[in-house]
Amino acid sequence: MGNVINTPAAQVRQASQLTAPDGIRQEHGLTIKEKLIPDGCLWLKDDRLGGRVWARKGDLYKAQQPICGPKSITIHNPGAGQAEVFVRATLNQNMHSARVHYYVDDREGWQMLREDEAGWHAGDGMKRGGGNATSLAIEICMGRLVHDGAKAEQNGALLCALLLRRQGLLLVDGITVRTHKSWTPQDKSKQCPIAILPHWPNFIEKVRVALEGMEQSGNGVPLPLLRRDDKMLPSDDVSRLQTLLLAAGFDPKGIDGRFGPNTDAALRAFQKARGLVVDGIAGAKTWGAVLTA
Repeated sequence: MGNVINTPAAQVRQASQLTAPDGIRQEHGLTIKEKLIPDGCLWLKDDRLGGRVWARKGDLYKAQQPICGPKSITIHNPGAGQAEVFVRATLNQNMHSARVHYYVDDREGWQMLREDEAGWHAGDGMKRGGGNATSLAIEICMGRLVHDGAKAEQNGALLCALLLRRQGLLLVDGITVRTHKSWTPQDKSKQCPIAILPHWPNFIEKVRVALEGMEQSGNGVPLPLLRRDDKMLPSDDVSRLQTLLLAAGFDPKGIDGRFGPNTDAALRAFQKARGLVVDGIAGAKTWGAVLTA
């Protein structure tokens, strides 16, 4: 995990104790707090997991190597807890070898590594062309301690779209946007991102719609993909759609944040009236129409 270098102990203690963000920025409606692990940060203890020593006291605390690319975005799901919980655990040296670029939940994102440096997240060492060496990592926090898992997933899709756009990458499922599992297919126990894998194509579609929304939304806020068969819909976004449909003269029979049969019928009726594809999906074109109705 790197060579021992001389770093002032005070700097290391500061890196492991402070939890307040060093900076806060807004990107297309998503709040991102910055708490970057500083170059030269060292392990303050031996790190053991399952009886095995993963790192020695004095080893570098992160890869501290330039990323090759980046060439892709890798999606993960951690255990229970808000993004800030995992940031704090990382700073307190309680996350073993995991070093990711971003954590995101239903409220905000946290950045821990620069986008030009490699992380430790894919489980494939630093092999040429591997996940750690070439891919930016997003941990989408959707565990039981996160209030709105659907919103967390939506924020994760938005963050993924933001990174693709900034890095000049096209959206290609399995190539530029990948699952953690895809880097170590021989490990049958690795089912990550566990909460998203069962509907992975739907997640990819949310990233696509977020990219389209960045281009089409007048206020710069991406427009979420909404449809009835999606079990992970942010209620605020559904309520917004219902309100707009009602204002346009298509009654969803209540503003309740639930995409049920009445909202589906109202949306289809709106699409038919506006000459759109009648599929019951609020994508970029439908959002564009309902926002200007």
